[in-house]
Amino acid sequence: MRSIQKIRRLFWFAVVFIFLMSASILLMPIAVKMGEQDRKMTVLIGVVFWLSAIAGYVLIAMANAERKWFIIRKIDGNVKMNCHPGIATFFTNVPATVFDVTMILSFLMLIIINFTDWRNEYVTYVLLFLMV
Repeated sequence: MRSIQKIRRLFWFAVVFIFLMSASILLMPIAVKMGEQDRKMTVLIGVVFWLSAIAGYVLIAMANAERKWFIIRKIDGNVKMNCHPGIATFFTNVPATVFDVTMILSFLMLIIINFTDWRNEYVTYVLLFLMV
């Protein structure tokens, strides 16, 4: 059971880091305005974005490696388990459905807003945050 707890812990830490990455998008317009006088805030937001992105995806890879090790050692050894990759799987459970619909609607709204006067407004950053 320690392996399952480790996998969950790695996964939720990855979720936190990816949330930080997407939340940093919300701060980008503020950093740009402040960056006109001082570049420190722009650099800080960029560093938060990239470090949290790298950490999040490294933790996902670690959780997946731990999951595969657990399946090989503790269960039947069939790592594939007739599953599709996460990038090609939508609407598999209630939380996934909520986030998949949010991502799709945000993407569509970004496309629509691109053809309006709102494309240079803060709503673009909010939609990008929701999409990511």
